[in-house]
Amino acid sequence: HQVYQSPLHPFYEDEVYFKIFDDLIKSPILQGSKICIVHDTFDEDYKHWFEKYPKNLVTSRQLFSKESFSDPILKNQQDDILRTFIDLLILMQTKFCLIPNGETKMNIGFMGLGKLGLPCALAVEMRGHKVVGYDPSPDVKKILDTKKLPYKEIWAQDYLDKTNIKIKTVEEVVKHSDIIFVPIQTPHGEKFEGTTRIPDEREDFDYNYLIDGLTQLDYELFQQKKETVVVVISTVLPGTIRRDIKPLLSKYTKLCYNPFFIAMGTVMEDFLRPEIILFGVDDDKAAQKAKKFYRTINHAPFYETTIENAELIKVAYNTFIGTKIAYVNTLMEMCHHLPNTNVDEVMNGLKMCNKRIISDKYLSGGMGDGGGCHPRDNIALSWLSDELGLK
Repeated sequence: HQVYQSPLHPFYEDEVYFKIFDDLIKSPILQGSKICIVHDTFDEDYKHWFEKYPKNLVTSRQLFSKESFSDPILKNQQDDILRTFIDLLILMQTKFCLIPNGETKMNIGFMGLGKLGLPCALAVEMRGHKVVGYDPSPDVKKILDTKKLPYKEIWAQDYLDKTNIKIKTVEEVVKHSDIIFVPIQTPHGEKFEGTTRIPDEREDFDYNYLIDGLTQLDYELFQQKKETVVVVISTVLPGTIRRDIKPLLSKYTKLCYNPFFIAMGTVMEDFLRPEIILFGVDDDKAAQKAKKFYRTINHAPFYETTIENAELIKVAYNTFIGTKIAYVNTLMEMCHHLPNTNVDEVMNGLKMCNKRIISDKYLSGGMGDGGGCHPRDNIALSWLSDELGLK
């Protein structure tokens, strides 16, 4: 009997799990068996699954009542419950079991619902958490009111259609939230945005928006005398939070630094399926609360480190990707001048060397590095090198 433990949701895992189901159901070993979905939502959420596999699926709610799991006495009898559950699976000829997360749901706030904040908020909501947000832009309110997304973002429109997320005041967000995420932009000047040739000089990010948003949030936390976990996800250079931000905040802001590794267009997928959860810790209790929250989102490694390490890891990650792209495109240019060479075949060989080269991602010849993340992090890190006297 196999147990497949995974964050399971009927929308974003469909293609993956349908393939698993197809392979299992066709297997001679499992012919005539059932697959059990263990979940803490409603069977209606999986209606289209049962329509596709009417003879092969059963859910945990068909085996146990909701009251059984909520009974406080049974919380201390997990081993007995598990044995009983396995016995029931055997009796029902169930040999494969999918177990999604069922941890405690929280009240989550977002200080900013732009192109990063809104998709992440929708992803958090789809996991069962109650989400509210603040954003001063009337465009964001219009998106939530009309439920029409004006930009392309995988999965976001589907969940926007049925979202209950509302724009609230900062005061209301603070009253509502156990954890508040802060996805406020830290932009470069226009000359560094990549629409024109990048100048020779370098400069740091602009932290004014982030500082304004955090001080506004901290003021309301202070007014309400409410200690709250505040998670900054904006990209900053190492030393920024401790030097420029933390001194401005009161004891009520339990600050953490948790930069996301996402790409515009696939924000929800990248948030739900990250390689790691990078977490800069300044308050141990706040970090543990955030870790508990993330176990309801995914099972990615939760990497705890200092805030400064997290700041450096984030920009190093993006800069390393840019380095890979530039390196491969240099080889591509060489192949243009070398007889009997083809960059795709060269890189396909290198991609198979996955012990020392790490992974095959971003190892294909093509367009240069671009977008709103990698080039600007290269520029900022180059500026920091100058400041540290490394050039």
